[in-house]
Amino acid sequence: GGGLDGGTSQVRRGGDIAIPIRGGRMELTIAPYGAAGVFYGFNNQGARAAMSFGVEGKFFPIEGNGFFAMARPFEITILPGSGVTTPVLYGFGVGAGYAF
Repeated sequence: GGGLDGGTSQVRRGGDIAIPIRGGRMELTIAPYGAAGVFYGFNNQGARAAMSFGVEGKFFPIEGNGFFAMARPFEITILPGSGVTTPVLYGFGVGAGYAF
């Protein structure tokens, strides 16, 4: 509703910083990342560049198992040329998954 309704197609690049816990039986992974791509508006807004960066944390609580809990404390997206002078800050997100 704020005039920036749309979606993005992005390429994301980052790395993992693994921190072993309890002698390596658990692991906390901190994963900073950056992304760049194209934002496309749904209300005839056209396409423009989009850049974002953020950090995720994953906690692997079970030794030898790929199950993890995930939290993304923030992601900041910048849309150059959109008339938006401040970056868009996305709020806290949580989830769970399984890594192969």
